[in-house]
Amino acid sequence: MEKLTFDNKTAILFFDHSKKQSATLRLMAPRMGVRSINQILLGFRKQALSIAHQSNFPVFEFRSEGQKVFGEELFEAYQSIFSQGYDAVVAIGNDCPTLHVNDILIAAKSVSKNHLALGPALDGGTYLIGIHKDTFSQSQFLNLDWQQPSLLDSFDDFVKENNKSCLLLSPKGDMDTPEEFRNAFHSHITFLDFARSIVASFQFQLLELRKSIILTIFHFEYSLRGPPVILN
Repeated sequence: MEKLTFDNKTAILFFDHSKKQSATLRLMAPRMGVRSINQILLGFRKQALSIAHQSNFPVFEFRSEGQKVFGEELFEAYQSIFSQGYDAVVAIGNDCPTLHVNDILIAAKSVSKNHLALGPALDGGTYLIGIHKDTFSQSQFLNLDWQQPSLLDSFDDFVKENNKSCLLLSPKGDMDTPEEFRNAFHSHITFLDFARSIVASFQFQLLELRKSIILTIFHFEYSLRGPPVILN
């Protein structure tokens, strides 16, 4: 691959979907504790952030709180970075287990030339969105079909309206629904970290359960003992 060169006006937007992922995991495993879920989500976050930092671009972190429409949350995150003087922003999340740093670098090169860059997800959404500030329009951005299977198609209209070219990266699976979580688990070697997190969390829960049972038995046996008897 040719050497990729950039200016210093490109940044990475890391958009954390942990709140939505937490709800999805609770649907998949209702008996899984909060601590276990948080441990798994922390693994997702660390993996994605590590890849983002490998690009050597500045990384800005934002978290989806679910209090606004998703498109508005994402728009405000982009706007915040553009307002700091950056010309190109590449957004990724913590929901694509096979994202590679080269995906970010290739997208960044395209966006730095005022093109759009998209990483198409298998469900019709996106796992990466790269936009230049000169193409960034609030009305057009908010009118995209966010969190819908038609999102990629709506970006096609966006490209035509702005008379821009668009770089499409290789399609990848992301993790928005229980079915996508299961598909990722069965399909991707890198997703073994997810399995290890689950195993580790359950091992911890079993250890805590064992301790609880032992303490319960001890207290039960102790409560059955009568008062001390003085022998003459």
